[in-house]
Amino acid sequence: MFRQVKYLLFAGLMLIVLCFGCSKSDSSASLSNVARVTAFSFNGQDTLPGLAEAKFVVDELNDTGRIYTPDSLRYGTKINKVVPKITYQTSPSAVRFEYETGYYNFQTGDTIDFTLKPLTLIVTSMDGSKKKAYHIETIVHKANPDLFTWKCDQENIYSTSFSEQQLVHHKDAFYLFSFDGSSTKLYTSSTGVTWQEVATNLPSTEMKVKNIFTVEDTLYYAIDSTLYFSTDGTAWKSRSTPDSLAVKAYLFTWTILGDIQIPILVAEKNDKSLHLVKMQNNEYVPVCQLSNNFPLSGFASVVFQAQSQRLRAMVMGGYDHFGNMLSSRWNFEYIDDYDGSDAIIRLADYSIGRNMSPISNTSLAWYNKKIYRFGGIDKTGKLIGDTIYQSTDEGISFQRVDTVSNKLPASFGARQRMNILVVDKAIYLCGGQTAEGNKNDFWEGTINSIKWTK
Repeated sequence: MFRQVKYLLFAGLMLIVLCFGCSKSDSSASLSNVARVTAFSFNGQDTLPGLAEAKFVVDELNDTGRIYTPDSLRYGTKINKVVPKITYQTSPSAVRFEYETGYYNFQTGDTIDFTLKPLTLIVTSMDGSKKKAYHIETIVHKANPDLFTWKCDQENIYSTSFSEQQLVHHKDAFYLFSFDGSSTKLYTSSTGVTWQEVATNLPSTEMKVKNIFTVEDTLYYAIDSTLYFSTDGTAWKSRSTPDSLAVKAYLFTWTILGDIQIPILVAEKNDKSLHLVKMQNNEYVPVCQLSNNFPLSGFASVVFQAQSQRLRAMVMGGYDHFGNMLSSRWNFEYIDDYDGSDAIIRLADYSIGRNMSPISNTSLAWYNKKIYRFGGIDKTGKLIGDTIYQSTDEGISFQRVDTVSNKLPASFGARQRMNILVVDKAIYLCGGQTAEGNKNDFWEGTINSIKWTK
């Protein structure tokens, strides 16, 4: 009996030893020897805008890996107290951030100062046999992408006075037409810095240079029942147009299908009714009748792309045939018909039902996917000021721009009747009138986000 009990005790003891040894062996075998990061990001926080936009690349090199942002984070993004989100191939036994003066043992949810450089992430495998180091590179834009830079390319293109100016971009050069009441002058420049006067045979009296526009390689001047045309602005030829249509104002030019340009104008019929017309193949094609209070002078126009990706244009303010200053915001929409020959143009006055103030002699530009407004006068004839306004809702409303990032120099001053062009990556402002008199200067403005693009 005693021997049986002794045998059973010995067998039980051996079974316990074997079970313990198996358990220890199985546990060791289940621990991973992999130390690898598969994804890295920042937890976005409302108090730290820009973090959620950060995109990281994990570059798994042989020895030391690399975690970096291929695109810089937006200007002003704070990265000195950020919660990183790290994904591992298998769970690590330890994670450490090392920097020049020390280290930090990381636990999920901890904040890290990513301004420290150099910064290295050390991951240790679960079984402790392997470690993997990753250099972390987080780049934040040092310059504000929304910052405008304004510079004066030429302070005084010419010294004579004028009553009206028109600036166009033709054959990779700027053409500035100026009418002083008795003669028309032409000044050209390829850069906007150096200008030269060029002789022109345009009419010397009763000129309306705002009706000069360019289509492809030809300059046009449309007035009443005569159409002038020139390839260089110097030698002009003319031909009569139907007496039934007398052109009163040039509005804007559509560019459809990439390169087809269609000028849009306002013409008066013999019965004094106003009509929208488009010019194709040097012929006027009536589109629709306009109301009698449609602007004929002092208006601003701009062509832009709507949120629907449709081609649109707006004609703002100005004076009608009776001399009334207008608050209208005429909005045009071009409906593509493949070749432009039978295009439908919808138009509506966006000021109806909205409390919009009369405005005249302002200037509009479509730039950086916004409509910008410069200068002008109000219903009392007072200069509006040198503050720039912008619209992101297709011209229905305008707000002051952030003057920290976009402000014209004090020397520019409040003005009206400015010429404005957008060419390539820049906005160009030319001339106009201030409270002190006429201006003949030439300004160039660029925004960093566009200037940086290739």
